[in-house]
Amino acid sequence: MLVTPQSDDEEKRLKVLLEYRILDTPPEPPFDEIAFLAKYLCQTPISIISFIDKDRQWFKAKFGLNVNETPRDVAFCSRAIQRNEILIIQDTLLDQRFANNPLVTDEPKIRFYAGSPLMVQNGQALGTVCVIDRTPKTIDDMQIEALKALSHQAAHLLELRRFNEQLEIMIRMRTEELEQSNKNMREALDSRDEFLCVASHELKTPFNALKLKLQFLTHKVKKNTDRGLDFVLGDLQKVDDEINQISELIDKLLDVAALRGKGLMIGPVYFNLTDLVHRVVSRFEEQSKIYGTEIRLFLDEKVEGYWDKRRIEQVLENLLSNAIDYGKGRPIIITLRKTVTKAIFDVHDHGQGISKEEQKVIFHRFEKADVSRDSKGLGLGLFIVAQIVKAHEGKLEVISEVGQGSIFTVELPLKAGASTAFC
Repeated sequence: MLVTPQSDDEEKRLKVLLEYRILDTPPEPPFDEIAFLAKYLCQTPISIISFIDKDRQWFKAKFGLNVNETPRDVAFCSRAIQRNEILIIQDTLLDQRFANNPLVTDEPKIRFYAGSPLMVQNGQALGTVCVIDRTPKTIDDMQIEALKALSHQAAHLLELRRFNEQLEIMIRMRTEELEQSNKNMREALDSRDEFLCVASHELKTPFNALKLKLQFLTHKVKKNTDRGLDFVLGDLQKVDDEINQISELIDKLLDVAALRGKGLMIGPVYFNLTDLVHRVVSRFEEQSKIYGTEIRLFLDEKVEGYWDKRRIEQVLENLLSNAIDYGKGRPIIITLRKTVTKAIFDVHDHGQGISKEEQKVIFHRFEKADVSRDSKGLGLGLFIVAQIVKAHEGKLEVISEVGQGSIFTVELPLKAGASTAFC
């Protein structure tokens, strides 16, 4: 048996073969149909569509064989791809190139072979469409032309297969781009809507407090029309404080939009938390009087640390506002204490309480307890509180029973680093 020589551009041919991504793929009906037609037209028991790899010939379609590949060095098709025309061996025992070939002396005992090269567009022969018989044989000119035509069709099918594969990749990539674009658009719209909801909620608390102060102030002025107005200067100062608070809040509302995107950033500064609690409680004095709610304070004199002052102020405002809203007419107890490593404050109301099921979700976005039918909030307050505490690497807990009130506990490390909370 003579060893089949390889062409000078074999490396290039193998590269092209791999580009078609045909090796070791499952059977495909169009290739099977071409192999069947070759077998039928040439009246042989065996037909194959083969591709010549580096060290093997691999069968994409076959009839009459039970193997999927053979070594390249014994492959008849390896010689066929060296030619630009069909290779016909009428009797292998009479051809010294094949007489001792294992495929001749052993199964499948080839005596006749005809293979037409499968040429792709750049002129490379990647394999063959071939027919095999176990007895010597000849085929006529019509059968030869038919075998050539079938190899051309197999090549066209291979080109079409690659085109379809490339088209599918392009469609998939484009689809992924469109899906990502739609996702980004949906996230932008969601962020916008959430920003508007958060802004509405965050502005509602100081505006309500300001409205109550103005109503209370108007009432006092009407009752004291015969006196000077010096007695209202203190209240006017509180109104001014509320306006400043709203202005400051508007400046920082863009940060809240980050609750969905980049996260909630904090900027810690050193301050006395006790003073901040007094300041927040003073804003709710008129509101608590109107509701008949007494606010009792049990505070350590100095609880100093590094926190984001405005954010912690938001936490206090939300918790106190909820306590007044959900426990109207009942006392509220605020405690503040300091340990070696952290500050701990509680807001304890004696309202209607929160059920165990509601406690599982009240810190989620757009969730709120359902015990207060008059509450018009959007369910963002406690979500914002939770995100602020999380950004400070702190801890937020609630202990509550229906009819027994609620205790919200916030623990803050004495020195919170610049951090980000993600939803």
